[in-house]
Amino acid sequence: MAEIIIPFKDRFKSRILDGTKNLTWRTRRYGEDGDTFWAFGVQFRILKEWEAPMSAVPENYLREGFDSKKDAIQFMRKLRPKRGYAPQLMGWHHWFGRVE
Repeated sequence: MAEIIIPFKDRFKSRILDGTKNLTWRTRRYGEDGDTFWAFGVQFRILKEWEAPMSAVPENYLREGFDSKKDAIQFMRKLRPKRGYAPQLMGWHHWFGRVE
């Protein structure tokens, strides 16, 4: 187990802290099961990570911290202005929980 860094946008702060956002999709693997990270002054642990296409983000929009599938897709387009939303692009889902 290691301590890692996973950056998050401020828009997700309240949802991460209240536990409604507990999943994040990234283009690369940030850590492994058991690794810990800090977000907004609170420590979290990666519970599981797995490969998934970008299309999994809108399918899991609530756990990803979005209001709707449309919100998730719009965010991914803004985050990646050159390539936009690419449903088939493979990346990594990181499921996490607060360290008590």
